[in-house]
Amino acid sequence: MSRRIRANRYVVVLGTLAVTAAAWNLYVARHNQGVVEGRVVGPEGRPVADATVDLFERTLTTLEPRGATRTGPDGRFQFLGQRAHHFAVQARKDGMGRSERVTVRLYFRGQNVVLEASLRLAAVR
Repeated sequence: MSRRIRANRYVVVLGTLAVTAAAWNLYVARHNQGVVEGRVVGPEGRPVADATVDLFERTLTTLEPRGATRTGPDGRFQFLGQRAHHFAVQARKDGMGRSERVTVRLYFRGQNVVLEASLRLAAVR
């Protein structure tokens, strides 16, 4: 193989790595506002208004409370500016019970995330 072909291959590989790294950094810069969004529903699947949603940061050994918010009339909630890399959320409402605690692990600190599944309230046993 000639030197020219070998040199071109290095340029292509290094160029591809540089473009990939730049694209990833651009993605992170546009998606690191720390927004966590989701929805709370009751046992029958209807939105639950005015439920409390707690956010816990996962440390090496424990879950530390980091914030709480309330759901709107459509059952949606939002946390802004959360910087945790690994956290859990759980919903609760008097008379309706609690949801299971949902753990989330992100690719980078403060990554924006919309929870795929709704937090479903169920009677505490």
